[in-house]
Amino acid sequence: MDSKVISDKLANRRNALTKAGMTYYRFISREVNVVGSNQKEYFKVSNHGEGLQVRVYGRENGNDTSFLMYDRIFEPSNTREIRLYGLGDDDVFDIDENAKSRIKLRIIGGKGMIHLIYAAM
Repeated sequence: MDSKVISDKLANRRNALTKAGMTYYRFISREVNVVGSNQKEYFKVSNHGEGLQVRVYGRENGNDTSFLMYDRIFEPSNTREIRLYGLGDDDVFDIDENAKSRIKLRIIGGKGMIHLIYAAM
């Protein structure tokens, strides 16, 4: 093959990467696992338009939000289910009362104590 054919093939592959990447993103975004650690975490779920915002903070003694570990906004057009895994230690799951969405939310606790904060309307 000559250099023109090779460069054309490489350019075509490069141009197809965006479409292939978005297809893969939509696939992995249908059901999302948000996994904590074996340390203390604070999971905060709040409303964001038609979707949900999930934030995970590391916790230290006496402080619920020591540092932000995870922050993502999920839209129901991309995500059907979010699974929050608190693996160990004492985890806090705080669900805002206005956090309503078509997205299913599952909370899976670990070996430690689980504190669920949810203010129903």
